Amino acid sequence: NTFYAEFQAYKEELAARSKINIQIGPEVSSDIEKSIIDAATGTEKFLSSLGFSFDSNIPIHVYANYDLLLEAYASINGIDKTTADLHWQRGSVIAMTGYQLSLFINLSSPSWEERDEANQALIVAQELFTLLQFQQRKGSLYGQGDQVPSGGPVWLREGSKRLIGFKAVNWQEKLSFDSTLESHINSAMSATYNLAQMETHNEFYSLGRMEDYIGLVAANFLSKDLVKFIEYYTAIGDGLSWQGAFTQTFGRTVEVFYEEFAAYQRNGYQP
Repeated sequence: NTFYAEFQAYKEELAARSKINIQIGPEVSSDIEKSIIDAATGTEKFLSSLGFSFDSNIPIHVYANYDLLLEAYASINGIDKTTADLHWQRGSVIAMTGYQLSLFINLSSPSWEERDEANQALIVAQELFTLLQFQQRKGSLYGQGDQVPSGGPVWLREGSKRLIGFKAVNWQEKLSFDSTLESHINSAMSATYNLAQMETHNEFYSLGRMEDYIGLVAANFLSKDLVKFIEYYTAIGDGLSWQGAFTQTFGRTVEVFYEEFAAYQRNGYQP
């Protein structure tokens, strides 16, 4: 039919200009495929507007059948399906940062199905930024649970990921960033945590949803120049410690920023 022919032409044209490579499993409709392509390429264009791009093609594996997803994910990772299943207990999208940067999307996950198209696009944008963080960092973003990762504090990694994700979908006119920031600040009002208590995985992920709210608010307060969040990981990839990269990129030490943010919190998140 006409839609199918036009969609195939669209995908062929996309392949010639984009690093996004959609790998669709069986039972995935063309409408869903197109919405994911639009979300991924929209984020790619947004990152390009900031002056950054992916160095290599980014496969995005999309499955509606969970068993088939596990088979493909296990095969690519060199693990068994039981272990693969453990990886998928907490989310609908996984950013793979191993031998090839890629995304896997589980369309059958309740956490995916319960989201509208704009919030599905948000998840894609956030995970694509995770891949860009890893690319610029030239290594792992993670670490032991009770230690600050070599890529820096977890609040900064996750806060900048969330910030860039919302900015990307705002740029695509899918969600309002101003409304998002307002709701995050309102939710963070009751928080008594300081950022120094959110540097490790164990600390950060002990806060429940509060981690999302404070992380984004802190990243937005740190810099309105989104390019800085990419330059920070680039500096670490070029050999600086995360502390040195923070000072070089954001113009003050992390300790000074913590004091600034604490004052911002005490003032009800007013400038």
